[in-house]
Amino acid sequence: MSPLVSVITPSFNCAKYIENTILKIQNQTYQNIEHIIIDGGSNDNTIEILKKYKDKITWISEKDSGMYDAINKGFKMARGEIFTYINTDDFYESDRTIEIVVDKFKEHKNIDFSYGHCSFVDENGKFMYTYKAPKFMKEYSIAFPRGTFAQPTCFWRRKVHTSFDDNLQYVADAKFFRHLCKNYTGFRINEIIANFTIRADCISFENLEELKKEADHVYKFENTKKPKFRFILIDIFYRMIFLNFRTNIKRKTLQFLGKPYL
Repeated sequence: MSPLVSVITPSFNCAKYIENTILKIQNQTYQNIEHIIIDGGSNDNTIEILKKYKDKITWISEKDSGMYDAINKGFKMARGEIFTYINTDDFYESDRTIEIVVDKFKEHKNIDFSYGHCSFVDENGKFMYTYKAPKFMKEYSIAFPRGTFAQPTCFWRRKVHTSFDDNLQYVADAKFFRHLCKNYTGFRINEIIANFTIRADCISFENLEELKKEADHVYKFENTKKPKFRFILIDIFYRMIFLNFRTNIKRKTLQFLGKPYL
């Protein structure tokens, strides 16, 4: 039996990208997909595009309190056994991506979530670089969920889903992924799963310092247990790798945005 996959897409004034997002999902070889788009009351021609595909997607358009509020609305509507979300400007690597993911869930019945490699592209879809995700290691993944995998590559079973913290502006996804890593079993798919678009007007990259502060707050708030010696060694080793990766991302991103790297 083919499990239903629920793909949630939050949207706000993304007419430039939304149709491509819809078509990329409609063209997947795996057919048992529901695509739910939660629009925040766009005033460009996003609504006209959504109406065009009304027989292919489920959508609503209403004011929300931010991206994570929209994502939570989508998951409340979802009927699938496997969950994921993808933003309007991101897209899956191939037409077989969801089929590949579902096959892994069928093959490895003990896994609760999966993730894979992610390529970063500019606004015109031009390749910038690829992040190759490491194999799942619980201690490291709890410490650095964003260092384990990129958001659009992650799929998880319905039974392990919890709402995203919509009090956060930047890192509710990382907080949720940390929850997955801490409590459930992950699996790295050794393939490029998705492409992440770096846009000049991306709020996360325009506010890197605020993002970092929010991430540090979440990490410190949740890291209440005293780490074991083995974890400390793993932490030191992977912190070196992760900080190098994050430095490279920041350098290339700022270079793309035309801003100095300090």
